[in-house]
Parts: sequence; C-alpha cells; structure tokens
Amino acid sequence: MAGRAEASNAIHTLADTGLVEVRGDERGTGALLRQKETDRGEAVDGVFVFAGLEPNTEWLGGLVDLVDLDSAGHIVTDISLATSVPGVFIAGDVRQFSAAQLAASAGDGATAVVSAVRRLKANRGRRSFGGPQRQPIGATVTNPCRPTGPAVRRPSHPGRRARGGGGTVPSR
Repeated sequence: MAGRAEASNAIHTLADTGLVEVRGDERGTGALLRQKETDRGEAVDGVFVFAGLEPNTEWLGGLVDLVDLDSAGHIVTDISLATSVPGVFIAGDVRQFSAAQLAASAGDGATAVVSAVRRLKANRGRRSFGGPQRQPIGATVTNPCRPTGPAVRRPSHPGRRARGGGGTVPSR
C-alpha cells in the first residue's frame, strides 16, 4: 500500500514527521508538522495519520519477556485471549491476528474480561493459578450469556458449548 501511495501524485508522504496540529475545518485545510526539531505549516486537502503496524508492547515492561510472541512481536493468545502465562489475558492490537480496528479491540476487551472472570470463578478457593483449568468431560458449566440454564460439554468436543436456551447435549 505504501508503494501505491508514493506512486500517486495526489498523496505526499512524510517519513519521520509528527503531526502537531490539524488546522482549518473538520476535514483539515492545514497542518503543523514537526520534523526532527523543526515545525512547519503545510496546506493540505486532508490529513491521514498512519501510526504503523509494529505492536507497542513497551508498556508491558518485563511481562512481554514472559509471554509467547510471534515473529512480528505480537502476543500469541488462544481463542479466549489467554496468553502463555496462566491468568494473563491480552486484548487489542498487540495480540496476534488482531484486526487492528477500534471496534475489534473493544470486542477483544470484552472477551478478555469474560475469560478472566471465568478463570477466577473456576479457581475460586485455590491458592494458585498454575496450569490450564479445564472442566472434566460431562461437567456442568454455566453460560453467562444465556442465563436460562446450564450447558453440558460434549465429550467429543470439550471446547464447545451447547447452544440454545440451555439444557443438555446428550453424550454420543
């Protein structure tokens, strides 16, 4: 995409340049830019800020050294957004396969919270979170999204929940 933008006569890219201020109406008719330590005004037809694709995990400090990362530096999670460290969940653009969209990150946040609450409930009364916590086959689990009744895990698919208004799924 960067190559197409650079080839276009309608788009002018500025590397290593920060946007200090958008000037004009809501679309932007001017911009105050900072390149190194120099500020300059620029007339524009619009402003598009590209923040980049490199995951920002610096704020995690030493935790980033504990979790599994992919080759691009994104944090590897499972479907519940759990990391390789038991009890640690990650949401947003720093996770592997993120859609890198605000709405998707908000959904990730909700998923991570629900997963963390389920983990806490499963470990209630235990002193340690060590190792993955799985319900035994045939155990009754409560689905907080469907308060009408419990669901029972299928023996052949221990990771899937029964769907519908509650009840049970017979063993095969």
